[in-house]
Amino acid sequence: MFMVNIHKRTTHDEMITDQDLKYIALCGMANNEIEDQIHRFRDGFPYISLDRPCIPDNGILRLSRADHRFLLELYEEAALKGRVSKFIPASGAGSRMFQGLFGLKNTYAHLSRIDLQNKADEGDEVAQYGVSFFNALVQYPFYGTLIESLGEKTLNNIMENGPYEVILDELLTKKGFNYPDLPKGLLPFHRYRDQYRTPFEEHLVEADAITKTSTGQIKIHFTVSPEHMDRIKNHVDSAIQNYNPDTTFEISFSTQNPSTDTIAVDLNNQPFRGDDGQLLFRAGGHGALLENLGGVHGDIIFIKNIDNVVPDHKKVDIHYYKRLLGGFLIQTQNLLFNYAEKLGQTKGEILDEVLNFCRTRLSIEPPKSALRTKATTHQYLKHILERPVRVCGMVRHTGEPGGGPFFVKNKKGEITPQIVESAQVNMDDRKQKEIFESSTHFNPVDLVCGIRNRHGTPFDLSKYRDPETGFISYKSKGGQPLKAMEHPGLWNGSMAHWNTQFVEVPAHTFNPVKTIEDLVRPSHQPQ
Repeated sequence: MFMVNIHKRTTHDEMITDQDLKYIALCGMANNEIEDQIHRFRDGFPYISLDRPCIPDNGILRLSRADHRFLLELYEEAALKGRVSKFIPASGAGSRMFQGLFGLKNTYAHLSRIDLQNKADEGDEVAQYGVSFFNALVQYPFYGTLIESLGEKTLNNIMENGPYEVILDELLTKKGFNYPDLPKGLLPFHRYRDQYRTPFEEHLVEADAITKTSTGQIKIHFTVSPEHMDRIKNHVDSAIQNYNPDTTFEISFSTQNPSTDTIAVDLNNQPFRGDDGQLLFRAGGHGALLENLGGVHGDIIFIKNIDNVVPDHKKVDIHYYKRLLGGFLIQTQNLLFNYAEKLGQTKGEILDEVLNFCRTRLSIEPPKSALRTKATTHQYLKHILERPVRVCGMVRHTGEPGGGPFFVKNKKGEITPQIVESAQVNMDDRKQKEIFESSTHFNPVDLVCGIRNRHGTPFDLSKYRDPETGFISYKSKGGQPLKAMEHPGLWNGSMAHWNTQFVEVPAHTFNPVKTIEDLVRPSHQPQ
């Protein structure tokens, strides 16, 4: 059999067979990509060098009330002209939301209500979780569906006496709704009288409110998993039938390209193989969606997670701040385009003004090497002005896991604002850890992006990512440990070389649903 060394530095048993090469090609990948990934597992990714956290008035802007009207007018004009759309990563599964219920089902589903309460009184955390869940069951959006399925009398009897196996089977298994196997976007989130809405439906409502053109067009793109594509399309098609006939939805869907998957390795950094001897590839994380974002060929695009939605009575204020962020982005774009135009027409007269703009408005501190001469300064500023731009809403830290806003220093000495995850930081370095933990704000994934240049041509987004900012994590397959790799995150390293601005928004604009218990929070309850 023909064998190929994956790299000259590898050992004799680090081999990729000719059959593997065929499989790699079939997946749309290049052999050199797989080589790079395996070497990356061995060498790792370099840590980010944090300079300091971004805080209000130093990296995080607070928009003045006096500016609101002007920014809202800027945004409204762009929206009516059809410049605005939404991009929603929606391939996440709902299974993680139900881990608590699975624990309850596997442990105490057979208990009566009295026995479950006794266990809870003894301090059993699983039982305490169960008592809390069933006490709040009437508040969940799927409560009405349970009544329809089981009958109100039967449901009430189970609630009063137990055991709870029938209810848990109805929620968790194929005997009933099978919620854990659904995409999160298809789960019931909010109740409206005798019906409920899913996150897909709530995002349609938001798109209707903030992206509609003067002719009634609404543009929204969902990235979904291929196995759920047909069901999601049917669901969305059904939902838009409830809108005014004068409203036209331009809804598109895409899946993560299999060619963006990454190879898995064992703990010795050898290619991981399944029981059939086949190489194992895994999804490359949300950073792989950069290709999907670029493929939309949009102009001004809002990015928001599928689970960050609220019922109608909570939407007004949230939509207000989204319009503000959009208006601020357009204002920034106008300044960038104007300076880029002037810079192309002058040999130095405006350099100080543009340099001040980069430092104050864009929060960028150029490396000393870029400012040695007027020629190097001119070239550097030209590069800065002609790249994608994003405005990111930031909320006060409330203990949610995830990244935050920081000033980051690169190898050249340039300092720029970036969204950084804990996995990117060397927590063994006391100073770096202190900087990370001193952050006051959190990234709720509330972005608006400008991805066209001043001539209206879409940027090639792949040119503005930092390939050094990926992630390596530990997973398992068939009980065997493995190492997996993710591409630079969509709003982390994949946008590292964009112009980035952080704007403080109220904490109540961030309402994620990570577990089903989040659905009984006040922000997700009916009015």
